[in-house]
Amino acid sequence: KAVGDMERIGDHAADIADMAVRLNGISYKEYAPSMPEMLEETRKILCDGVELFMARDKEQAKEFYKRDDKIDDLFNQVKEELVACLKEGKKDTDACVDLLMVAKYLERIGVKFGENLNAYTSVDETVYNISNVPVTVPGAIDSCLLILHDWSNDLTLDPKEIDKERGVINEEWRTRMSAMQRMQEKMLPQMFAGTKYATCFPIGTMDVVMNFKYQTLRDYYEKWYRPDLQGIVVVGDIDVDAIEAKIKTMFADVPAQPEAAERVYYPVNDNKEPIIIIEQDKEQPHIQALIFNKHDATPDDQKNNMGYMVQNYATNLISSMLNARLNELTQTANPPFIYAGTFEGEFFVAKTKSAFTGVVVCKEGSVEDGIANLLREMERARQFGFTETEYGRARAEYLRQLESAYNERDKRKNETYVNEYVRNFLDKEPIPGIENEYAIINQIAPNIPVAALNQMMQALVTDSNQVVAIFGPEKEGLKLPTKDAVLKMLNDAK
Repeated sequence: KAVGDMERIGDHAADIADMAVRLNGISYKEYAPSMPEMLEETRKILCDGVELFMARDKEQAKEFYKRDDKIDDLFNQVKEELVACLKEGKKDTDACVDLLMVAKYLERIGVKFGENLNAYTSVDETVYNISNVPVTVPGAIDSCLLILHDWSNDLTLDPKEIDKERGVINEEWRTRMSAMQRMQEKMLPQMFAGTKYATCFPIGTMDVVMNFKYQTLRDYYEKWYRPDLQGIVVVGDIDVDAIEAKIKTMFADVPAQPEAAERVYYPVNDNKEPIIIIEQDKEQPHIQALIFNKHDATPDDQKNNMGYMVQNYATNLISSMLNARLNELTQTANPPFIYAGTFEGEFFVAKTKSAFTGVVVCKEGSVEDGIANLLREMERARQFGFTETEYGRARAEYLRQLESAYNERDKRKNETYVNEYVRNFLDKEPIPGIENEYAIINQIAPNIPVAALNQMMQALVTDSNQVVAIFGPEKEGLKLPTKDAVLKMLNDAK
């Protein structure tokens, strides 16, 4: 009898799989809210029943019979919900059953959309993330990998679902259209004139979002969602070899594309004369200026060596020493600005250009004074460098923070590892690990003189490739500097 029962279970499972294919795109949760619970209880009772049969535990088996009552009750609830739905005349079968099944299941095991399951898209990358997955729950990791698999290559892109998503994106665009985003859309065409980045907004234009053809989206998905451009990162209390084997097995059916389109990273033009951008918005809360000093980015194939680690150490120390000087100005009786700081990084949205960037938040009535003081300090560091005393303090603080990270290495969060691995995959940033980094930096830091940093500072701030962007509120009586005034400040600082 047991053999016959298991055979029928197999037949029923095949029938359910067949129905899942036929009903692809239907949202049962909207019309049968109790069905997810019924599916989960059915899975539990099946697994537990098989284990009891194998264990030959008669006493537990007697109690086990009672659990079937809950399945019966849930079945009746589902049936009543579906009957009520039919009586109301609902015939819409637009929503995707796969997604709603996964959403409900994940919510039951502690993973929720938005909070633990989300994604972001920038100009050059898209990253999907599932976090805080309870690894002790049977099947949880498999379910998460299945979601990643479907995102990777198996989306249906049904026309009705696409149309629904248009509305979602439009609403997201409307609610997120902040002052900075509006000014960014005005700034990019000026900052990146003549390049792909000039009109490259991650969310796109609403005219395109609301009117693109279905096949255009499918072609894009087919063209760019492919194995050679994708990476999977899993971090947690897991069996690494077992998870790697699962990934290889689960993603084996994702086809390679030998004739795939080339992934191009577009260059950013140099500029001899300064590019000056001045924009205002009624919702902008404060007056802010960004001063970019563009320079070539380090090629990816030159990052996996000691020289790149020394370079990062040096730029970090330069920013630290310059920021200390700027902070001292905020401690004066009449500080020239509210805040000012510098950092080395990507040139705004482009990976193909780096920039040594200064940022200053200005006081109303002394905008030019705030910008001029930042420019003057950056230029003073370029022309005269830093002192041995400044370097000694900054180096000691850097090594102290590194030692703290080393001592706390066993308390690092999963997200820290994930972020390092993601940046390694996307940007080829090295990941030596805190143990190696701690040993290497402590060995090389004492051998890097302040003269080397002063020489590097001369290359970070130059007479060309400058971009100045000023943002301020749109309010009566507020006066921002003109482009001619900004040019004069740039020249006067030198």
